[in-house]
Amino acid sequence: VPAGRRQALAQELGGTPGRWTATALHVERVGDLPADCWIQDEGSQLVAELVPVGPVLDWCAGAGGKSLALLARGCTVTAADVRPLDEALRRARRARFRLDVTTHADAPTSPTVLVDAPCTGTGTLRRDPALRWRLTREWFESRVVLQARVLDEAAEKVAAGGRLVYATCSVLRRENQGAVESFLARNPGFARVGQDLVLRPEEHGTDGFFGSCGRSRGTSGWRSEPTASWATRMGPG
Repeated sequence: VPAGRRQALAQELGGTPGRWTATALHVERVGDLPADCWIQDEGSQLVAELVPVGPVLDWCAGAGGKSLALLARGCTVTAADVRPLDEALRRARRARFRLDVTTHADAPTSPTVLVDAPCTGTGTLRRDPALRWRLTREWFESRVVLQARVLDEAAEKVAAGGRLVYATCSVLRRENQGAVESFLARNPGFARVGQDLVLRPEEHGTDGFFGSCGRSRGTSGWRSEPTASWATRMGPG
């Protein structure tokens, strides 16, 4: 929900404010939501806080969930994906946001590129317990390979000195810290910056999420990052 309207909407919808973000409102039942509200796990909203306000290329935009969260924070978002982005556009229009869309081939370079990577989704097991029966070794390995390829492709769109943000809704190390470490080994032009975001259902009351930031050592150079606002709220993780 819009941060400035959360208190009023809490009374109107009978919800309670989220624990971690100013935009989260927990409700027991969902009826007809106002146009500028949508259903999204609070952890997903927290991942969006890894992205600085400004121009962003959402490289794996899908249905537009992260794009909406970024737009709500005041970012200018260009969405791209291998699939049509009709649903992302529909959701953005409903929320009265402007969302630009493009293809991977035509995507411009950007000071920030978000890779909300295809993953096993193991962080969502509390909502989809049947996932454990669909998760095979072959599928898991295919996700790891795909994540590496997507990260390498997205890195080419990061402007000099810009930021690459990697995120998953997985709790598996090879899809998270392992993917970042492998990327940095293949791409010495990037350096890890800031503190990784690691969310666990049993600890944070959200789905399981992971987020990490790297900065291009381009002609603009890279600089150390101040402690992110979410890291201050959550403490050491």
